Amino acid sequence: MQTLSKLLVLLAIVAISGCATPKTLFCQSPEYELAVYMYLKEDPNLDEQIDLMNAYFEEAESNNQRVAPGAYAHMAMLYAAKGEDISVKKYLDLEKSAFPESAHYIDYLANLGKSRSAKNEGTSNEATSNTTYKNTQSSQEK
Repeated sequence: MQTLSKLLVLLAIVAISGCATPKTLFCQSPEYELAVYMYLKEDPNLDEQIDLMNAYFEEAESNNQRVAPGAYAHMAMLYAAKGEDISVKKYLDLEKSAFPESAHYIDYLANLGKSRSAKNEGTSNEATSNTTYKNTQSSQEK
């Protein structure tokens, strides 16, 4: 009988604790979800997405919560699409400091972005050279 009452008390404790609201590790906000959704849907309004991300960061800070892994990297990606390299570096550094385990991957992405920029600059220089060459030829023919 005594074992049965102990079992019932134990079951009651488990049932009550199972219904407790778990504390979330990261800020959960509709702004972040909407910004990611808009990016994935290729919404051209980057400024609106950046505003949503800033609202998310402010909400997390005001609630003393951490931002979700990848949130700073997502913001960096938005700034990269706008060509704002200083902001890209700032948010990639924030991602690495908030989530040190991501440092290797973030460094990889940063280096990938640099190599693509260099490649694009080379391509645009070639295009400019070709256009200049063609313009020179056509003016000589006249």
